[in-house]
Amino acid sequence: MGHEKDQAIQEDEQGWRFSAGKNVCHRCLTDKDLANFVREHATDIDCDFCGRTTKKPSSVAVDMLMEVIGDAIHQYYDRAVNELGWDGEEQEYVGTTYDSSDIIRDDLGTISENEALLDHLVDVLGDEVWCDRYPYSTVGYDAYETGWERFCNAVKYHTRYFFTKPSPADEHDTDITPVPGMLDEISTMLEEEDLIRTLNTTAVFIRVRVHDVKETCEGWRALGPPPGERAPSNRMSAAGISMLYASTNAQTAKAEANATLKPGKKVCMTSANWSPTRNLRLLDLCSIRPIPSFWFTPRDERDKIRFLHAFTENITQPVVHDGREHIEYVPTQILTEYFRHEYSTHDGQRLDGIIYPSTQQKRGKNVVIFVNQDDLTPTAERTFSNNSPLLTLDTTSIKRLRNTRR
Repeated sequence: MGHEKDQAIQEDEQGWRFSAGKNVCHRCLTDKDLANFVREHATDIDCDFCGRTTKKPSSVAVDMLMEVIGDAIHQYYDRAVNELGWDGEEQEYVGTTYDSSDIIRDDLGTISENEALLDHLVDVLGDEVWCDRYPYSTVGYDAYETGWERFCNAVKYHTRYFFTKPSPADEHDTDITPVPGMLDEISTMLEEEDLIRTLNTTAVFIRVRVHDVKETCEGWRALGPPPGERAPSNRMSAAGISMLYASTNAQTAKAEANATLKPGKKVCMTSANWSPTRNLRLLDLCSIRPIPSFWFTPRDERDKIRFLHAFTENITQPVVHDGREHIEYVPTQILTEYFRHEYSTHDGQRLDGIIYPSTQQKRGKNVVIFVNQDDLTPTAERTFSNNSPLLTLDTTSIKRLRNTRR
């Protein structure tokens, strides 16, 4: 009786029942992470769900698999009786609920296509009524996503320059990072992921400039960023703020330039390479690690990586140039100015630019360098300073390119 009582207590605490010696093989699992887990920890040759017997170990005890599944479930779900209110009149919980079949068959993705295994997993979870963990709060990925959406909405449509005070929504929803704190929140996440890269003087940035067919682009002025009075509103910079946009390879640079061409308009494209004269510190949004396993990663860590991927996709998605780009670019322009003027590394250093994914070239990388024409003036042409320009033009790399869009 003592053993049975102890087992019952343990089953109640862990939220699932033991499986009395049943084994499951990796072939019965569709989820790659779970299949790899079984493959790596296999100690048995028989599977109770597909009937296979193998020469080498290919199965683990279902209880071992359920330890993984159960731990993941309890990061995202809880018993409804622990979290939700009860409506005595309607005889139901106040909030969204799930049964064990909902969780195993739907909410956790495709664990398996073996119906016998799925039925067994539902059975060991029992007839429990489940709900989301923290059902009356916005947490994790949802909180980060909502915070960024509110920031974008605020700076697009409410206050462009003075957003240091919490909005009414911020004051009533304490689960969400307030608009004034969103940039600090994002920079902390990026810093924790160690995304600051140092590029030395061997780095090469390729810039392709689209220009009139009658114009000859040869010098550093023509092939660098435009003067402030001619700088248009762009993804990372507002009108009048000059920065150098380039790519890390020629194919991406040309693809990005082609995307700006208007059908039927005759223009030319000229390509040139730029290199730094000192080490550059860049925020590298192309190096965010892949979203880690749902089953083997703490929820908070995984949610942050999920958000950083969604955030990067959001700020780099193509914008239709229909006149509204001046609005759609505002959040990334503010973000860029924050990293240019407010943010500093743990050792007090400023950033020189941002590397971000290309939407025109698969696995292509773009870069925006925080420089204007004054920062690129050759030493020999400087009136008051003998400092070297931040970037120098490789004049031997200059070449005209053929247009690929008609």
